Amino acid sequence: MSVSLELLSGKEDVSSGANPDNAISQLITNILSTSYNDPSLRQALSVLDTKMEENTAENRRQLRSNIETSVLKSGSTILKDFTKLHQKLSSLGDSIQELNNQYNHMEKVVSQATKDTLLIQKQAEELRSSEETISIKKRLLEAYENNFVLTDQELDILNNGLLASGADEVEQFFQVLQKVNHIHNDCQVLLSADDTSQTGMEIMGQMSAHLDKGYERILIAVENEFKKMVSGQYLQISKSLRRYLTILSSERPNLFDSALNGLIDTRQKNLTNEFIKALTVETSTSKPIDFYAYDILRYVGDIMAWIHSAIVGEQEILETLLLDDKKTLLQKIDKATTSLVKPLRLRIEQVISTEDNLVDIYKVGNVLNFYYSIFIKIFSNESSAIMTAISRLEEACSRQFSQCLQNKIASQKDGLGAVTRPGSSLLRDLQPPEFFSDALADAKAILSSYEASINFTSPPSNQFKQTLHDLIEPYLELCNRVSESLPSVDSEIFVINCFDATKSTLSLFPFVQYKIDQMNNRTDELAEVLEDSQYYKFLSSSGVNSILNADKTLNREKISGNTQLIQELAASLDNFLPAANMESSVLLHRLSSPRLSSSITLRASQRFVDIFQQIKQCLDELYGEEAAVLMPRSVSEVKTLLAIE
Repeated sequence: MSVSLELLSGKEDVSSGANPDNAISQLITNILSTSYNDPSLRQALSVLDTKMEENTAENRRQLRSNIETSVLKSGSTILKDFTKLHQKLSSLGDSIQELNNQYNHMEKVVSQATKDTLLIQKQAEELRSSEETISIKKRLLEAYENNFVLTDQELDILNNGLLASGADEVEQFFQVLQKVNHIHNDCQVLLSADDTSQTGMEIMGQMSAHLDKGYERILIAVENEFKKMVSGQYLQISKSLRRYLTILSSERPNLFDSALNGLIDTRQKNLTNEFIKALTVETSTSKPIDFYAYDILRYVGDIMAWIHSAIVGEQEILETLLLDDKKTLLQKIDKATTSLVKPLRLRIEQVISTEDNLVDIYKVGNVLNFYYSIFIKIFSNESSAIMTAISRLEEACSRQFSQCLQNKIASQKDGLGAVTRPGSSLLRDLQPPEFFSDALADAKAILSSYEASINFTSPPSNQFKQTLHDLIEPYLELCNRVSESLPSVDSEIFVINCFDATKSTLSLFPFVQYKIDQMNNRTDELAEVLEDSQYYKFLSSSGVNSILNADKTLNREKISGNTQLIQELAASLDNFLPAANMESSVLLHRLSSPRLSSSITLRASQRFVDIFQQIKQCLDELYGEEAAVLMPRSVSEVKTLLAIE
């Protein structure tokens, strides 16, 4: 920098004359102690550099005066500027003072006005407060009228006029009824407050009365609709009626039950009248059902078909009223059809009690059981009146069936003597008597009916097994009693023929194979008796019986050394064997089963061959080669003559 240290001190001329050494020393000290990193010093040097273009002695001498002159000029300029500012501030102060004066004046005026309008203001505040209170009361009154009060028009709609007069009127009625119901429920709010509880109770009482009146009107409308219903018609329920029933069911179940009970009572009367009419009155297209009472099967079938049609009709009608309540629906159907039970039981029990045909009685029982299985699907329980009636009718059928069977068997027992009197066909051909054939015909018809019935099972139920036993075994017992009066072989042939006829009937029905097996076992037992008789006949006719013991075993002592007896036996055999088959055919020709006859003869012949073989063996042992001379017949020849080979 071109500025000297002396210039920096600013005291060159002032201190040069007094104590120069100290001044210089102090100056040097100040200079040396000065930090050239000081921002203010650096800034001062920068300004000084701009003020001095050249670092000359002249410039250094005039530096101070130049700076002071510059400062004076700057001060003068500042004074001029501040003079203008002062003038403006003075003017602003005057304006503020004027504003203060005006404010004070206005404050005095307002204060006076406030004092003057204080009463009016108080009155205005009171009016505003009253206005708010009145507005609240008005809203409360409007809300009260809207929520807790019925208009005259609404009361008229609720209490007067027929609901069925028009759709608009019905809709208005339901709107009013809904409003009454809401008011009744909203009264709980009034009851919860001490100051409005009395009012709430009064309103609730009024609304309860209105509700009762409204529901009674609905009940009347429902009853009027129900009166239009007649039995047999399919009910087309209108929207309004369905709405009536829905409301009564949910809000007044007792009125709903009352309406339904009234309908059921009407339906009972109509059903009874129509049933009696169907039973007794002839129409242009059909005879009355009672006209066919002579045909028990058709008669009972027609009655049960009518009952079924009536129950289905009632179900269809009541289902439209009770869509979701299955239990109540079944109860009402049962109640509606209860009136049919008495004439139903009276008619059917009467024809059952007078019927003596076993097959028809059994078929009637199957018809009743068939409808029982249908009705159980509708009623879902066995305690309904119709189900109970059918069960009792089935029991009546069962009793009548048993009674008729017993009577028939008893009458046959009394007539057994005529069956075996001389000249009867039974003694000629040993075939089953007519009463047994009739019994088998009944059994066949009953088996066919059972096979076609809804209760059919294979193997059959124990109940049906007992029925089949009752149908056949008593008659077989009668046949056994008849056989007791016949000769020995004829007795067995007769009973076997009865068994064979029974098997022929039962063989048409595979589900009674167990009974056929029983007959086969009993036939085999009697066939063994016939086989013994045939065998003993062979022994007697052939003369072999003369050399046998009592137990039909060979007596060796009789033929030992008795050649004459042996020769007589050989001659007797020669006479017997050619006609043996003919004799056996004559003995068993009245067996109805040729297969069984052949089987019995074959087994008896085989036994005869066995005893003849024992005789030949014994003769060979006793007489050696002479045996062939004494008994020339060989075993093979005997087999051939008896048609075994």
